[in-house]
Amino acid sequence: MKIGISGLPATGKSTFIKNLDYPFVISYGEAARKIYMLYPEYLSDLKKFERTIFDYQVSIESLNFNNMLEIFDRTIIDNIVFALINDDSQGKELMLLAKELYSKNLLKKYDFIYFFDLKNVDTKFIKNVINSDTLRQKTLAGHDLNRFAKIYKEKFLKVSKYFGIDVWIYTTEANIESFEERNRKIKEEIKEYGLKTFSGTFYNFNTNIATSLYTYS
Repeated sequence: MKIGISGLPATGKSTFIKNLDYPFVISYGEAARKIYMLYPEYLSDLKKFERTIFDYQVSIESLNFNNMLEIFDRTIIDNIVFALINDDSQGKELMLLAKELYSKNLLKKYDFIYFFDLKNVDTKFIKNVINSDTLRQKTLAGHDLNRFAKIYKEKFLKVSKYFGIDVWIYTTEANIESFEERNRKIKEEIKEYGLKTFSGTFYNFNTNIATSLYTYS
């Protein structure tokens, strides 16, 4: 089973995934952050940065642990949407590449994607989180938050529909308490999926080794 966690910036996606401790879950950190750690200089060329993220995302999703519930912090859909917003032609190119990978069964589609949405994006809380994160600052530079959130969500749902992937939207207020309540509900849902889908012996897996499997040239 394969689940994506997506949504607007600063909505607690990474924190949610870090706190998943079920033995049947294998989770993957956000590809953009791994690439930024490996090649921070790529951020000066947004097209190159986004293409590298896409390639990395493909490489880790190709691992395909069928006996585990795989959960991804952002998805190939996110890679495409960010590209579409910043360079429409590159975004369309990545869509075609993803379509080919899916059609040849080189990648497994997500069973569904959770989308973390906000009732109001332009808040002091969200701005403080973004301003404390260099990667978010640089990738969102020049964007009006409300407009970006609207466009991102619209394009995400459109691209997901194109690939036939269901998106489950969770909308909350922009505060820690609302995030924690949302996380508790989704964590219980994931627990139910896992217990229904998987049985037998499970092994904890350190996904950090995935970084060593990737080389970009």
